[in-house]
Amino acid sequence: MILYEGAPAPAVRAGEVDLGGRRVAARAFAAVGEVGLPRYRFDPLERRLLVRRPAGTLTAGPAAALAWAAAFAKMPPGPVAVEGSFHEEEVRGAYLAAAEGALASGRGAYLLDPMEAGLPAAAGLAVGNAPCQVAVFTWRPGEGAPTEAISVVREREIPCGVAWPVIPGWTAEREVFLPFLEE
Repeated sequence: MILYEGAPAPAVRAGEVDLGGRRVAARAFAAVGEVGLPRYRFDPLERRLLVRRPAGTLTAGPAAALAWAAAFAKMPPGPVAVEGSFHEEEVRGAYLAAAEGALASGRGAYLLDPMEAGLPAAAGLAVGNAPCQVAVFTWRPGEGAPTEAISVVREREIPCGVAWPVIPGWTAEREVFLPFLEE
């Protein structure tokens, strides 16, 4: 059983991290808690596999983009990573609010594993030649490529990529990464 709670304020953490060679100034957590399926997930910012509990509490952030924009205003300048997408996004709206808050605050956003309901409508925005948002899909053990999610992102003309750990004998094999690249 997963218990959903509402957070009183956005969960945003400052601290530079690297995402595939790109600088990220802060992380926004639309939902906090490693609960539910899939059992494991790869965190491309910490570069490690995280174990999820089958049951527990998931804390969802506010569904107000202005609250997220205010939280981002307190962070160092630079792009943010928005993460914590969950299946109840259509009901909660926290991921979408965090993504829209990032764009409203003038920041670029890396959207980690976005669900369709969490994608901002203003997908075509760009600063100069750089897109304001990029979707990043991660590999999860035992699951195939998120082809439907990647298709939706491409239809909205949001640049996207894939991140996974390269582990010889496990994830370095062609059958693991080829489905991500064929979509």
